[in-house]
Amino acid sequence: MGEVGWGITFLLGMSVIIASVLNLILWQVMMTRRVTEEARIKAASETAYRDIAERATAAQETTGQQLNELRAHMADLRARVGDIERMMREVE
Repeated sequence: MGEVGWGITFLLGMSVIIASVLNLILWQVMMTRRVTEEARIKAASETAYRDIAERATAAQETTGQQLNELRAHMADLRARVGDIERMMREVE
């Protein structure tokens, strides 16, 4: 091979090396974007789950308060029914 042949071989070799390095850089950039996007999606879903959990906790607290109110009303109704039964027995 002459001097021109080695020059062409060198240029082709350098072109392959440069293309490989550019390919590797492009691949790394794409993987970084993918990981970043996955992290963003995960953070968003965790925020959504946290929001759902907070709303569920608030709903449970409200339900507990309503249940306590119902217990108080039921106790009042039992007392009233007991008074009515006692009055009915006295009338007989």
